[in-house]
Amino acid sequence: MMKVLVFEKNKHFYAIPFLSNMYFDYWGFRNETQLQLYAKTNTTFEQQFKDVIRELKLKPDEFRLLFDELMLSILHTETNLHFKPKILENFVYSTERVDKYKIEESEVCIARTKRIFEEIKKDSQKTWRYEKYFLDSENGRVYKLINTSHLSGKFSFQIQVYRIDCFSYSLNI
Repeated sequence: MMKVLVFEKNKHFYAIPFLSNMYFDYWGFRNETQLQLYAKTNTTFEQQFKDVIRELKLKPDEFRLLFDELMLSILHTETNLHFKPKILENFVYSTERVDKYKIEESEVCIARTKRIFEEIKKDSQKTWRYEKYFLDSENGRVYKLINTSHLSGKFSFQIQVYRIDCFSYSLNI
């Protein structure tokens, strides 16, 4: 089942796909070690958001509000992860394994999430912070929104996504 996010401004609508974690190229997972086995999507989550801004002619404040509302109200993500040191420690979010993908050992998943949390802690030590992290435990992802406007002098951003789920078989007892 494919999910779609629909955005509206002044009766103009724009929809973007909200794909599963199997589409590594769409999410551009920064920490992925497995090869993508599904057909390529020829776009990314970040590019889709840039298209939303262009098509709906969003101002920077409107984009920030839209992104925060998506993350907090729709996806129910958690923020301020650097204040929650135990949240990603020994964190394993299992999703049912798809036939094409190998089973991942929990140690591999724990190591992957630990590396992400170490990056979050390191970024939180910076004097000037341009990034904001969102934990989407329901979909097994961490989103990193980076404000790159200070580099270009005009509104710009990057979205980096990290996979934190673990492919496993479901156990029926």
